[in-house]
Amino acid sequence: MTTPPNIDLRHLARSLALLALYEIDSTNHTPISILESYANMPIPGDDARITAYMALHLSSSTFGEETGEEDEDDDWDDASLVLKDPELTLTAETYQMMQILVTGVLKQRDNLDQVIAQHAPEWPLDQIAIIDRNILRIAIHELTQDKKLPVKVVINEAVEIAKLFGAEGSPRFINGVLGSITDEWYGIQPDSPTEEIP
Repeated sequence: MTTPPNIDLRHLARSLALLALYEIDSTNHTPISILESYANMPIPGDDARITAYMALHLSSSTFGEETGEEDEDDDWDDASLVLKDPELTLTAETYQMMQILVTGVLKQRDNLDQVIAQHAPEWPLDQIAIIDRNILRIAIHELTQDKKLPVKVVINEAVEIAKLFGAEGSPRFINGVLGSITDEWYGIQPDSPTEEIP
């Protein structure tokens, strides 16, 4: 069996923050109850949301990139791998990163939404998919709050998360909006031109 790819903790924290923000926007659950459900998760975690995320992440990885083929002999039991590998479980450090992102986005949501509306004027905010809207909120929050993070890393991460969780056009949309924002703020365009994003 192939060893599952290492998962970057910050990438995991962003992805889980997205799931929490999606739940906040989509349900009547309070932010506190949602965050508490993640905080109280056993370590190693057996929460269905974590397992589902990890299974999705693992299944989206292409193991035959060099040869252009997947190994048909690999029998992936993604949920089982998630629960057996301590590298793939939610740690206190990951939870803290996720919590900082969620609470930061919630505190600045109105300001973040104004930035999105300004740079995606053809898309009224309520017509932007909840996933895309929250990916943008997280990325813009990181751009404004964490000066240590390289701008292009924030954009690339947002695009990668959009590929994993968004619709077919989400990566292009996210890249375009963040490209417009960073071009105005920093004079920086994303590394990957939008036409290269599938």
